[in-house]
Formats: sequence, structure tokens, C-alpha cells
Amino acid sequence: MNLRVTDSEQNERDRALAITDEQKPILLAFLDERDSKEWIEIWLIEDWGLKPLYVKVAVRTLVPALRKLVEGTMERGFERMHEALSEKFEFYDRLSGRIGKWLCFKIENRRAAKKSLSKWTDNPPAGMTADQWQAVNEETKKWLGLFEKLDAIALALGDLKCRVSLQIDEPELDANTPINRLLKPYNGFIPLIGREEDSQRLESFCNDKRPFRWAVLTGDGGVGKTRLALETAKNRRDEGWDAGFLSAGSIEHLVRHDAFPQWAPIVDSLIVVDYAASKAEDLKRLLERFSEWERENPHADERVRLLLLERNANTGAGWLHDLRTQSAEGALREKIQDVMEETREIAAPGRDTPDETMMEIIRATVKAWEKLGRGPAPVLPELNAQELRGLWRNTEGRPLFLQMAGLRACEEGDASWLTRWGQKELLEDAVDRELSYVKRILGSADSPMTKLALRGMAMLTFTGPAEQNSERWLQLLAEDAKACGYSRTPGETRDDLVSILGDTQHGEKRLIVPLAPDLLAEAFSIRVLQEKPSLAVDTLARALNLAGPLVWSNLLRTTVDSARFGQEDKDAVDRWLGTLARGLSLASLRAAETLLPDASVGAASTAIAIYESMEGKLPEHSEAEIEKARILNNLGKWYGDVGRREEALEAAKRATSIYESLAEKNADAFEPDLAGSLNNLGNRYSNVGRREEALEAAKRAT
Repeated sequence: MNLRVTDSEQNERDRALAITDEQKPILLAFLDERDSKEWIEIWLIEDWGLKPLYVKVAVRTLVPALRKLVEGTMERGFERMHEALSEKFEFYDRLSGRIGKWLCFKIENRRAAKKSLSKWTDNPPAGMTADQWQAVNEETKKWLGLFEKLDAIALALGDLKCRVSLQIDEPELDANTPINRLLKPYNGFIPLIGREEDSQRLESFCNDKRPFRWAVLTGDGGVGKTRLALETAKNRRDEGWDAGFLSAGSIEHLVRHDAFPQWAPIVDSLIVVDYAASKAEDLKRLLERFSEWERENPHADERVRLLLLERNANTGAGWLHDLRTQSAEGALREKIQDVMEETREIAAPGRDTPDETMMEIIRATVKAWEKLGRGPAPVLPELNAQELRGLWRNTEGRPLFLQMAGLRACEEGDASWLTRWGQKELLEDAVDRELSYVKRILGSADSPMTKLALRGMAMLTFTGPAEQNSERWLQLLAEDAKACGYSRTPGETRDDLVSILGDTQHGEKRLIVPLAPDLLAEAFSIRVLQEKPSLAVDTLARALNLAGPLVWSNLLRTTVDSARFGQEDKDAVDRWLGTLARGLSLASLRAAETLLPDASVGAASTAIAIYESMEGKLPEHSEAEIEKARILNNLGKWYGDVGRREEALEAAKRATSIYESLAEKNADAFEPDLAGSLNNLGNRYSNVGRREEALEAAKRAT
């Protein structure tokens, strides 16, 4: 049907669809009902088939417009939103009149009042034919459908040009999808298995009636944090929530937007932030605004849930401690702490039935392989108890490694070695596969073109997604080519990266996305950088200069994971990070310190390099003594973790000596620190077999 009309015809329609004086009190009384929004949502879905989320967006924006239509006033805080909608859609100001007329029909049908308005339902408004009325309804449905193009977060800011949205990637998989891409958590290659209890806890977190809550989800690499959060977001979206992942760029744009201090949700929202530690500064602003909104609207209909994903989190130290204790001040800081849920660590799925869950994941993998048309699935062997123990030992029950094992069996057409492939072997196999894929795409194995593309992929592992036309990113590629002695332009390398990794639209930008999952990307990147080890530190330093804390977060994760890749790789990464740490400023070292995992021997070498460098760069004055004592205390812990017991003891002695001096001057302020330091000293004495001195230190601490 052709919906184009002349201006005079449109004006005639608008007059025919005007809300009458008789209708205004009916409409206003309905809007004042407690469940009026729910009724409008139901009717919009039934009559015009909108999706639940966009129905909620439409209702949230149209109800204030309807009030303005019948009262001549609009609720405070909606003006900016309505200005943005009027600017974007020329029809928007007329839409409320049409919806108001339509609502009056629906209200009368529901109430079955004695004074019937059924003539408005059964027949077109005066001055309109049945065909014209049908055209109006079709046009109205089309207009409402355009709400699906709106980002709820940007709409709440009143700035539809600000492309801040929650993302749920759902790419299509087929027989030509590179095998390693099947492992990306966003691709949903197999169903979510063995997560019923974890999913239920997250659903309860979302369904809590309080306006704002936030939580942290932790777990080791490959255990399935991202996939669990993704499926929760999909479920929420199906329930009409605005749900998905908020990227680093989107967080930055959101918290720096002029309207953010007045931001409020227009629908229930689940915001997931991955790699949270590297985004801590922007997350502080999110927490401040969300908590302030909750305090101002304790009975709000809308809910906001913020779910942070990270490998490690400790409320007593590091990035999460800073997030809780350095966000806002006074009562607002207390509110931020009060609305936080207990940190949740997830382990391998199927806690009560680990063997059955492992096999279910492998069966789902080979079934999905065959369904994609990649060939017949291999016959899976019946595993005895000993073989199942071997499978657990090699994979730790982590979905990533189980899928890797299943895919390798599919590729080889033989599952007889399924229980014998360890994590290192599975990762090496995946890296070899990725290298072969890159060389096949670029048509060469050893050309400068291929070498630079591989190095670009490695750098993306640490910098995160890169905007294709970013001058700083292109400069990074140019500097790397120059360091390697190659003459290829950065634009050519960028195009190669797009052909290998693909890109994604983010607002008005096209982003090149890193290789995933993390463990594969890290093993791949170490292999690539090891080919020119003399350039590795400078390469990482340039990446660090480009992306800052995110690079440190990714590097620390890599040094922890590198133990899975082999001792040679582990030693190389430790050397690189140690050299980088010694070249950082004191401010950068302090930022890196907050990202250190709390209890990971894998990060010990890097932690020691950071604290040694921090101590060496502290200024020599009395105010620095407090920080020096803290650094020495931590240094003693890390020395102890790697077996450097004498150095651990010496660091603990020096820390205790400083705290003793500080406590003499101000006992109230520093005696707790002195007690903690003495306790550490006692442990260090005990570790070197000096029992009497350990006992004496413990007594003093007590």
C-alpha cells in the first residue's frame, strides 16, 4: 500500500484524528491507572506485533506525550527525549494523537461502559473512509516499527546521534566459518550446558524488585563467564529488557556525555561489562549515576542491573576495592556498597555431575559440527572411569577445552585420542590452525604482508578492538612495519586484518575485532611475537601507549595463562612484562598494581617487577614512607609466593621497621598496619625455619 500523502491530505487526517474533549478525560483517567502501561504494551503487541523491548520503549516515550496532549504539560526530564524524537522523526508529534485516539477505542472495549464509544471502533473517525482509516493504521504501525531502530540508552540521553547501545552479537555460522571462530562465546556454537544453577542465580539477580543492583562474576579463562552472561542477556531481551554488553568505547561516551548526570533508564536494563578491571575509572562514574538514580527513585518501575565480568576480583584490594571505596563520597558511596551483590565465582559446569556434563558438551560439539554441514561426526567412544578422570585432568571440565577437543576429533575424523589431548596440545593445535587460515587467506606464508598481518593480530589481542580509520591505530601499524624493516603501508595491513578477522559496526565506526577466545588469542600472539623476540618489548610498549590500562589487564591475564602454553612461553612473557614495568612512570605503575590478580602465582614475576620498580621510583621524603611500607609488605608476599624466602624476609623486616617508626608518631593511625606487618614478618620467619623469631613477631602482632 502506498502511504505517501500530500500536505493537505495529511492535515485533513490530523484533524480527523484529533482527540475530542469527550475523549480527554477518558484517556487521562486510564493513564492514571496503575497498570495502564502494561495494558498499552499488551495492545501494541496484539494489534501491531512489535517486539517486547520496543513496545516498552514506545510506551515509555509516548505516555508523557499523551499527557501533554490532554493536559498541556509534560513530566520533567522528558523534554530532551521528546525533542530528540521530534528532530529524528517528522511524524513523531502526530503519532501521539493517533495513539491517543486508538487508545480510546481500546479503553472502551476493555471497560464495556454503558455509554458506548463503539462507533469510533467500528467506523472510521468523521471525515475518513474505511480505506483511509486502514491506511492510517498501516502508517501508524510503520511509524511504531521505527522504534526498533532506537538505542534505549541514547534515547534516555535525549541524543539519538550518540550511538551508545547494548550489543548482543549473533553471527550466522555455516560450513565455511573458520573452525576457531566456532569457539567464540558470542557465536553460541553449542547450547549452554550445565549452568542451570548459575543461570537461576543471575535471573534472581535481575528479578529483584529494587531499582539498582550490581554484581561481579569471576572465573578462570575458558570456564564460560562470557557465555553465561550472554545467555542471561538474551533471556532478558526476550522479556522486554534492554540487555547486552557495553563496550569500552560505549562506556566512555556514555559517562562523558553532557546529559549523563541526568540519565535515567526508560526500560528495565541489564548492562554487562567484560574485562571490567581495565574500565574501572569509567565504571566508577556508572556506579555513581546508577546509585544516585536509585536513591532518587526508590520505587521506580524500571530496574538497572550492572554485571561486571573479570578473572579475579577482591573487595579487600585491587580494582574492585578501589571501585567500591573510591566511587563517590559519603552517603552515595555507602549506597554503592549497599546495592552490590556478593561476588560470584563460577567453576566448571555440572558441579554435581561433572562426567555427564563433560560428555554432554562434547556430544553437543560434534553434533553441531555435523549440523553445519562440515562432514560426518566421529563416533564417540564409551569412556570408563579412568578415561573420564583423564579427560577432566586435561580439560579441568572447562567448556572451551572440551569444545577444542571435540572439534579436533571432528577435524581428524577420529575421537579415539579424545582423552589424551592436554590443554597445551589443544591450544597449539588451534594456533597452528589459525596460522594456516591466515596464510590461506593472504596466499603467502612468509611474505612481509603475512608477517605484518600476524603481528597486527597479536597487537589487537592486547589493545582490544580497533577503529579501522583511527590515526593512532594506523600509526601503530606503521611503526611496527618500520621496526620490522618492511615498507608496507598501514592501510594495506589494516585491510588484511579485516579480511582475516572481519569487522563490526559500532555506531558510525567500523571496528576490527581481536581473535577470540582469550586463551587462543594469547597463545597465538606469543607465538607470533616470539618470531622477532628483540622487537617484542617495543611492540608491547607502543600498544600500551595506545590503549593504556586495557593492555596491562590483557598482559597480566596472558602471563597467568602462559603457564598453560609451556615454560618457554611463560619465561618470555615474564621477561617482556618485567622490562615494560621498569620503564613505566610511578603513576602508571600504581594503575598497573590495581590490576594484579590477588592470588595467582602465575603473575608473581610481573608483580615483583612492578613493586620493585615502584619502590625505586618513590621520592625520598617522609610522606612517601607510608607507601614504601605498603609496597614492601606486598613485595614480601610475592617473593614468598615464588620461593624467594630470604628476600621475602628482608622486605617484611623493612616494612615492619617503617611501620614501627610511623606508629611511634601516630599510634591510632598506624598500629593496625604495624600489627599486619608483624603478622607477615612472623610468617616470613617461619618460612625460613626461624621459629622463635616467628613466635615473637606473632606475639607482638597479637
